[in-house]
Amino acid sequence: MSVRTLMIKDVIFISSVASVKDVADLMLEKSVGSIIILENHEPIGIVTEGDLVRLVLAQGKDPNNTNVKEIMSQPLITIGPNASVGEVGETMARHGIERLPVIEDGKLIGIIAEQELTQWHAKEFEKVKRKLNLLSGKN
Repeated sequence: MSVRTLMIKDVIFISSVASVKDVADLMLEKSVGSIIILENHEPIGIVTEGDLVRLVLAQGKDPNNTNVKEIMSQPLITIGPNASVGEVGETMARHGIERLPVIEDGKLIGIIAEQELTQWHAKEFEKVKRKLNLLSGKN
């Protein structure tokens, strides 16, 4: 199974000149847990809900006066659309991240998160379980 099949294609992004408040508002509006940060139409970083809590709220920063570049994770760790599920898991584990933007020909085309991997693994497990049940005569 490739990333292209599992990725979310509707990626939410914002300009690097935005404030943290703008990012939080957009996350709330779009019901997402992360936003890709663009500069000159290129993805340069990512901000997650956890970043907002750890790097802004817990430190008493003013979200209206804090630029998103001050808290975004960078460099942006990405993956290609033809990578396997195994490669996604390895990359996430190696970098300690839960989301991977998908880049093709230098363009942001999607994002894949641990949630998509978990759902895929659960479906695959159910397929194997059904096959084993059929082989053992259980229905």
